Parts: sequence; structure tokens; C-alpha cells
Amino acid sequence: MDSSDIDKKNEYAKHLKRFNEFQDIAKFLEDIKEGDKIGRNGYRNFCIYQQEYLQGAKRWWYVENKGKTLEHLHEIFDHYLWHLEDILTVFNSNNCGDDFVLLINNNITHQDKILTGLNLLMETYKEDSCLLTFINTLKITFNEFKTSSEHIVKTNKSQKHKFNRVY
Repeated sequence: MDSSDIDKKNEYAKHLKRFNEFQDIAKFLEDIKEGDKIGRNGYRNFCIYQQEYLQGAKRWWYVENKGKTLEHLHEIFDHYLWHLEDILTVFNSNNCGDDFVLLINNNITHQDKILTGLNLLMETYKEDSCLLTFINTLKITFNEFKTSSEHIVKTNKSQKHKFNRVY
């Protein structure tokens, strides 16, 4: 194994770790239902405040509001968006193998899972233009990631057969 192979393995390990961290943090977004809101609980973990009679009281107790919801979304997604850009840069440089293609597919699959929750948050906060703008930006970025990945696959025929999720 030469130093180039070691660099590729290290690059993959770095991105896999980032993806797993993001997936652990953002997984709760898959469970959002209509009318639910997000926040942090007493243990400072991200959580869902289900639509119920006491939702407002619980959010008040934990000092949660629309502004905090936007802050939480930034906490969850800001580093992840840089991660996506970095993945595409590495993938575009042909510095990847099958494991990297699988990592891209896993990112896209996870994005699809949390998009439903994000769309429901948009419905809940339909009057909040800042929150709507941020979520729309996420949706556009996810779509661009899929499109860019597909384009890279088309230009790199050797990867085409391996990239069955997007292509």
C-alpha cells in the first residue's frame, strides 16, 4: 500500500466520521410530524416537541422559540453543508473508490429521510421568513449535491455502474 492509498483511506475515514456524527445528530428530524416543533431538552439534546396541549408550556420552560429553532437548525446543518462540498471536491478529483461512492449514496439517502421533517417544519413555521429561507437553502443544497454527484458520475464512466442510487 503506497502513501496515495493511505491518503485515500484517511480521507474516507474523515468523511465517514463526519457523516456518522451528522446522522446521529439529525436523525430525530426523520420523526417530525405535522405541527411538531424542535428544540433542546433539559439534557441539551435535540428533541421534538410534539403538537399537544402542553407544547407551548414545555417550550417556554426550556426557553425555546422560533429564533432558537433557527439557531438549532444552523447548529445541525452548518458543518454538514461544508462536509458535502468537501465530499464533492474529493469525489471530483477521482480520489475515491467504491467506499466513497457508498458514502455519497448514504448521504443522499439520509437527506431524503430528513426532508419530510424539514418540509413539515416549513408548514409549522410558514409565517417565519428567516426559517423558511434557511430550510429552502438546505433543500436547494441537497438537490445540488445530488445533481453534482450525478454529473461527476456521467463524466467518470468508470464510476457509473457503482453509483446506482443517484444515477
